[in-house]
Amino acid sequence: MCSLTNTRSTEYSESRSFSTASLNCARCCGDTVIVESISRFARNTRDLLDLVERLTEKQVEFVSHKEAIDTTTPTGKFMLTVFAAVAELEREYILQRQREGIAIAKTKGKYTGRRPMPLPDNFERVVTRWRAGEITAAEDMRQTGLKPNTFYRRCSRTFLCVKST
Repeated sequence: MCSLTNTRSTEYSESRSFSTASLNCARCCGDTVIVESISRFARNTRDLLDLVERLTEKQVEFVSHKEAIDTTTPTGKFMLTVFAAVAELEREYILQRQREGIAIAKTKGKYTGRRPMPLPDNFERVVTRWRAGEITAAEDMRQTGLKPNTFYRRCSRTFLCVKST
């Protein structure tokens, strides 16, 4: 007996890995793959139908609690297709509304992303010493407490990074 539980899958890759694990776990006839909702098992109609077909080839039953679908009958397979299409449509609507909301917020100036952290107090002094060759870039990063990417990005924004040779 194989038991898998997927209650918090929100990322597509997590969902796919769970679906693949379900297929690998369900080995022979008599096994049953039970999911809370078909939207948790696959993100689009094509993937869902492909996964269910692969389960059917292994003579494994597929049960969805939320939609109460029995895939062993032609009507159940039809309903699975309809519910899968509705779930995919719903997902697309959510993404579309999210994009529209972000666009509206950006035009109003409400969606600006994360505010940059302020530069350390000693940043300009330490970078000036680095440019003069008194200290290394690694020492500069240690004194300012910045990681390399942040250090060089901040230097390029403040035009302090142009090191004379």
